[in-house]
Formats: sequence, C-alpha cells, structure tokens
Amino acid sequence: MCNQLPVQPEYTLDNSAIYSRHLPTIKQLQYFLAVCEEGNFRKAASRLWISQPPLSMQIKALEEKLQTTLFVRNTRYVLLTAQGRQFRDKARSWLEGLSLAISNINPYSADRLTIGITKILGFNFVPLFHEFSSRFQQHIDLLQQDYSSKELLAEFNKNNIDLVIISDYKHDSHQASSLFVYQETMLLALPENHPACAQEKIDLNAVVDLPLYWCKRYQNPALYDQMQKIIS
Repeated sequence: MCNQLPVQPEYTLDNSAIYSRHLPTIKQLQYFLAVCEEGNFRKAASRLWISQPPLSMQIKALEEKLQTTLFVRNTRYVLLTAQGRQFRDKARSWLEGLSLAISNINPYSADRLTIGITKILGFNFVPLFHEFSSRFQQHIDLLQQDYSSKELLAEFNKNNIDLVIISDYKHDSHQASSLFVYQETMLLALPENHPACAQEKIDLNAVVDLPLYWCKRYQNPALYDQMQKIIS
C-alpha cells in the first residue's frame, strides 16, 4: 500500500493583473535604476534632467506600489535594501527587454539619424539648414520644432535622439559632446517710425522711451535671465 501525495494547486496569473493600476510605470523603473546607478538622488535627478523633488516623489510612489522599502537613505548616502537589490535586477531586465523589442520593430534603418531642433531657434530663416536637410533627407529623421532645449537634451541622454541643435548648452555632462556652431546678435523689434530704426546697432539708452517685452521665464530661462541682466 502506498501513500498518495497531495496534489499542489497550480497558480496562474489573472490576465486582468497586467492592467492593474498598481503596476509600476516605465518612468518609475527608469528613475529607480538611475538612483541605483548614481547612488545619490541629486546626481540621479541631474542625469535624468529633472529636479530632485519629482524624482523623490516617483520613488516614494514606487515603494508604495510594491509595499516595500527599496532604499535606506539619509542626507549623505543611499543604500539598497535586500528587496531593492532584487528588484533592481528585475527592473533592468525588463527595461533591457523592452528596449530590445522596440529596436527590433523600429522601421528605420541603422544608417538614419534622428535630429531634434529646439523651438526657440527659427530654422525657417536659415538657408544653410534647408540645404542640409534637403541634401540628406534620405538619411535623417527630423523632429518637429516643438521641443525646448532642456527637453531635447533629456531625450538625447535617454538615447532617443542622435543629434540635437539647441539654443543654449552648458557642457556639464560627460554623456554628450558639443560643438559651438553659431552665435547671432540679439535683435530688437521697434516701431518703424522710431528714430533708432535707422541705426544698424542700437544702444538701449536710445529706446528707453519704449515699453520692453520679452519671453516669460518658464519659456526660456537662459534667455530671460540674460535679458534681465542686460536691462538691469
């Protein structure tokens, strides 16, 4: 007589689970890995081209979704917990798999370049740029002019763009090589009947009788601060 072993029940994942709002987002996984690699929230935020508060909020939201603590941190250091180390390996595997899947279905050949141009610059008035884009149109994918310089750099650092043409760049990152291409003089739009219109170069003291307008700071912080310094 032999004893029959109890049959262990099989557990299957409900298909509805993959649509659960409790699953981490891709952004949260990317932010989590950046902190893991940098070992510092400030450095991770700089790498991601965001400020530190939204990074901390996303990590906190991720920990709440997982119902576990991923990091032990204070003002000086960040350490992964045992659960954090386990989740780090899984998260990297998921993102690498997703990246590979996207590259396999990408319709563009490897000899094409994706170029992003900032919305701040008026490329419609640059004949050389038109010549370039026309000559190499078979080899480039040109993004529309609806990105700021900061947004383009963020996409470049994520390897979503091969080349960016932007209005202002401080080379404080080892992830990019930069080349200064051109600097044009600042233009001033005046009423056509103003005496200063007859001058090729205008002293700002000659237009103190006119109201002065320039962009809001959130639209272009670098230009706004530059103008503020000049006028002050």
